[in-house]
Amino acid sequence: MVFFTSWHIKHRQQFFAPLLPPGAMCFDIGANHGEFAATFLSLGARRVVAVEPQPEIANFIIQAFPKEIESGTLIVKIQAIGSATGVAKLFPANDPGKSMSSLSATFIEVSRAGGRVWNDSAAIEVAVGTLDALIKDFGIPDYIKIDVEGFDLEVLQGLSRPIALLSFEFNTQPGLLEIAARCISHVESLGRYEFNYEAEAPGQTSLQFEQWVSAGAMSYTLRHDIAREAVFGDIFARLKSGKE
Repeated sequence: MVFFTSWHIKHRQQFFAPLLPPGAMCFDIGANHGEFAATFLSLGARRVVAVEPQPEIANFIIQAFPKEIESGTLIVKIQAIGSATGVAKLFPANDPGKSMSSLSATFIEVSRAGGRVWNDSAAIEVAVGTLDALIKDFGIPDYIKIDVEGFDLEVLQGLSRPIALLSFEFNTQPGLLEIAARCISHVESLGRYEFNYEAEAPGQTSLQFEQWVSAGAMSYTLRHDIAREAVFGDIFARLKSGKE
């Protein structure tokens, strides 16, 4: 299986090293081929729980890290994450790495409007868990990375407690931008958070704000600054004091 990404492990190491504590425990939600899991492991994470609902891609991660799987440093869950446990339809993408696969009807609709082709007959049913359930099984993570193509809000709605650091995607396309804005509001409801963001670009190794900002400032920036261009990336939220 061949896949391509605009990020190299080196760039991810430079980006995440200042953000993660030594021996961090990370949840990688929407792990795809494990490129972020590999970064967290290379930075000395004590455990990474990688969640990927596409069986063939999840198995790619398992085969790539046999020692980490055996030791329990890396755990791969073949499922999706949402607001409640159950079963949902996943629509596989037709890009080489299937990185655009999604459970979000809104994401599919916006993508189709932009010319992307989706094959409804290829949809598969996948098991769905929650972040709260993962925490019950594996403990409280230091960082939750969410990369689920428009399903970010549903993932966050399955979290009922603050986490030291988490991130979720934004996309400035009409119909998708509001998902990120609602994610900001939901995260703010969990604890005293401050926010920053990065725009997806080759070699990107820094957050865009020199100082972290409030939820209001992040939402304003998203709607009235970032949204002036067609761009996507990740919004980061961290607890101001590391606890409630």
